[in-house]
Amino acid sequence: MPAYTGPITSKSEPDYDQVLEHLGAWFGTAMHGEIEIGWMNAETGKLNQFKRFDVGDFDEAAEFIVETNMVPGQSVYFRPALVNPNAPKFVTDDDFLAAPGTWADLDDEDAVKNVKNIVSICRPTTVVITGRTPHTRVQFYWKHIQEITDGQTVREINTAIAAKLQGDTSVINPTTLMRVGGTIAWAWKEGRQVEQTSVQTQFKDARPKDYAVEAITTAFPPQPAPTPATTESTTFDPGSVVVSDVIKQIQAGHQWHNNVVRLIAHWISRGMSDAEILLTAGNLTLPNYTLSDTQREMQAAINGARKKWDIEDPVSVTEDA
Repeated sequence: MPAYTGPITSKSEPDYDQVLEHLGAWFGTAMHGEIEIGWMNAETGKLNQFKRFDVGDFDEAAEFIVETNMVPGQSVYFRPALVNPNAPKFVTDDDFLAAPGTWADLDDEDAVKNVKNIVSICRPTTVVITGRTPHTRVQFYWKHIQEITDGQTVREINTAIAAKLQGDTSVINPTTLMRVGGTIAWAWKEGRQVEQTSVQTQFKDARPKDYAVEAITTAFPPQPAPTPATTESTTFDPGSVVVSDVIKQIQAGHQWHNNVVRLIAHWISRGMSDAEILLTAGNLTLPNYTLSDTQREMQAAINGARKKWDIEDPVSVTEDA
């Protein structure tokens, strides 16, 4: 990705009070772990710069976020899960420690329009408006009464929420990155403009301040496992795929998971090895994903496709011969 070339001035500045409100509302009851902040490198366009803070250091973290975000192009994100203090420089889901709750990112215009009817029985405890041009985009957080210490549980609940709300499936993993409310969203994507994001944690209605996990899973039921292929459907057919078009959709953030699965199925049908497919990860990595995140998700999709259609990795077949 090239260096930042968007507008270098903003009508407003990052809002320290809102940043502090977002961090405090989400992590305020946590007793252990570290908060990791990430920001865009304005020279390279990569989200690969990180700094961690003890879970109680909200003031220090908020000051750092505001200072970092003042630089044009340096949009700022945070991991909504706490990470292990002993985690390496680049965090993966293996470094997950606990999550205060679950979340969703709604970039799709239709999803945002329909969301009021869908979440009426389980309203989010924090709402972040991440942009209004060309249409409103929001991120929702549901604080749980008890923190979640199992990463797979976080992934499963976030998957169910994303499915029901038509949310972004690239941010369901435990240590994903989400935009910090109150910061400036610098205009990296075409059609976007520099915008002030906002956070809301106080509401006029009688929604609870946190939810039992049973209330969340009732409102957003777990997704059923895919129906196994029948004996009459054993031919591997990934469908019609125009690689360049699918990659454009992935890079635009549209249905990331589904399009990556389609692309991988296509490449497997063409006889590509696991290693060859994983070499493309750099072109499929979204701003809020690390390269290792993308490779891990791709490997899971590769494994699933090879198991379902009984197609071995040609490299491993050659090595075993």
